[in-house]
Amino acid sequence: MEENYKKTVFFGPFVGEFGWELLFWHGWVKRLCRTRYKDCYKIACSFPGRYPFYPEVDAFWPLPDEFLKFPISSRNYITDYWNKGKPEATVPANLPDVWPRLKRVIADFQKKLPKDTEFIHPWTYRYDKEDKRHYGVDKKYTPYAPPYSKQILVKIQPTQKGRETLKKIVSPEEKLIVIFPRKRNFRRPDKNWKKESYQLLINRIQKKLPGYKIAILGEPGGAFFEEGVPKNCLDLINVNPYQRMDIHLAAVSQAKLAVGGQSGGVSFAMAGGAKTITWGNAVFERVIAKENYLNSPLIFLPLSDPSIDLIFKYINWFIGINSMPLDNLLRISKIIFYRIFNPRYPHLFRLRLKQIFKI
Repeated sequence: MEENYKKTVFFGPFVGEFGWELLFWHGWVKRLCRTRYKDCYKIACSFPGRYPFYPEVDAFWPLPDEFLKFPISSRNYITDYWNKGKPEATVPANLPDVWPRLKRVIADFQKKLPKDTEFIHPWTYRYDKEDKRHYGVDKKYTPYAPPYSKQILVKIQPTQKGRETLKKIVSPEEKLIVIFPRKRNFRRPDKNWKKESYQLLINRIQKKLPGYKIAILGEPGGAFFEEGVPKNCLDLINVNPYQRMDIHLAAVSQAKLAVGGQSGGVSFAMAGGAKTITWGNAVFERVIAKENYLNSPLIFLPLSDPSIDLIFKYINWFIGINSMPLDNLLRISKIIFYRIFNPRYPHLFRLRLKQIFKI
């Protein structure tokens, strides 16, 4: 064996939910790249364009177009209709099994790699001796994810190429508000906000806040407006898929605010450090707070269908136009009181928060 030979480690392919890649996969891969496999040749594989998740690897391999030509309903580390029609989607659909097709993709990858390559698949149910935990997906399709304490989760940054590409679309001086209009047909469509409501909110922002430019973010098949964004908005959905996430990160970095119903896209905005307003069923309040691992400024409205007036009121406050609205519905991360008010005395504002909102 050559003296400078490096063992190859292959992370992926990742075919699951974007939010799971963000919160329960890329940070674990980052940790392994910096520790156990720091002296190996490292490859990560995921959907096209998601290379910003993996700055520590030596190569990023996108899933092939042939595999992606069929629709996929992602579910944690796997998908709905993973194998033999199971597990089923929230809304039943006639989708082909994913696992048999993915096995062929892996077999093709293996032909291009050294025989001793170590594959670390997100879905493989295994016991990690160092972490003393089970990870992966068991036979009942129950996922086991690494806790944040076993990951390295930091602010996700765009590459210089992503910033330069965004510059060709919009001036770096433009004040952006990014909107994530989530749309799912099979997986949790109950979390979708109405397309018409997004349109009305966009109209209100454009009319009342003419100094801001709205950018629409998302992926084809997973966002409203993929067929065309509202007038005078930036279409960042229909961009080069091999750069889409990088461009989105650049937009999030430039944005004054991110807005959208609860989704992986909103968690992505928080991971990019953006001020964020989101909403959803009240049972997700603790979930969204936990997903905000950077403690980015966050407002969560515990409503599945909040009014345009209510959302716009908090937009005005978050960008510094109006004073803080005193609605009992408000749920806000403590970090706002650390950063925006008085970072020296956060306990006073936590106390005041309890007095105002009775929480």
